[in-house]
Amino acid sequence: MKVSDVKGSGFWIGTESMCVEELRLAALHPRPIFCGQLAGSKPQRKAVSEIREAAVEGQSPAEWHDVPLHTTIGQGLMLDLIRQRNPVEQITLALPASPPAQGAISTASAQPPVATLGGHVVDALIRLSRGALVVLDSQLGGCMTILRPPLPDNACPLELALDAFVEQFVVAESQQWASRGLHLSLRR
Repeated sequence: MKVSDVKGSGFWIGTESMCVEELRLAALHPRPIFCGQLAGSKPQRKAVSEIREAAVEGQSPAEWHDVPLHTTIGQGLMLDLIRQRNPVEQITLALPASPPAQGAISTASAQPPVATLGGHVVDALIRLSRGALVVLDSQLGGCMTILRPPLPDNACPLELALDAFVEQFVVAESQQWASRGLHLSLRR
C-alpha cells in the first residue's frame, strides 16, 4: 500500500484559541487530533463530540491531548505526537491574538502575560513549523495553516510586533515549503 492510499492525520493545535466553527469542520476529518489546554476548551470539545457522534460508523475517534504549547516541554510533546501519527496531511496552529488581562494568568487557558506570551508564540511557531516540514506528506497535499485572529483595537506595541512577525514569517517560509511540495499559509 502506498502512503498516498492512506488518509493522513490532521492536527488542530491550540484548540483553546480556535472558534467552535473551525473545530466543527475539523471534526469531519477522518483522523482528527486536537491539542491544547483542554481546561479552556470545553465548548470546543462539546461541539466536536456532537459532530463525531453523528459521524459515519467505523470512523476513528477524535483524539484529544492536553498540551501546554506555551512551554518548551509542551512543544516537545507536541512534536513527538506529530511524529508518532504519520502520515500527517495537515496541521492547523491557532495562535492567541492577545494575552489575558495585564499581569494575570488566565485559568481557562493558562496563557502567560503579553511579554512572556510573545516569546512563547515565536518559539512554538518556529519549532512546530520545523517539525511540520519533516512530517508533512507532500503526496497527501501536506499543509500547515496558522490561524491568527484580528488584533483588538487597543493592541499594545508588542502585540502589533508579534502579529507582524507571524505574517512575515509565513511570507518568508512559504517558498521553502513550496519547494518541498508543501503549503504554508496564514488565515485570519
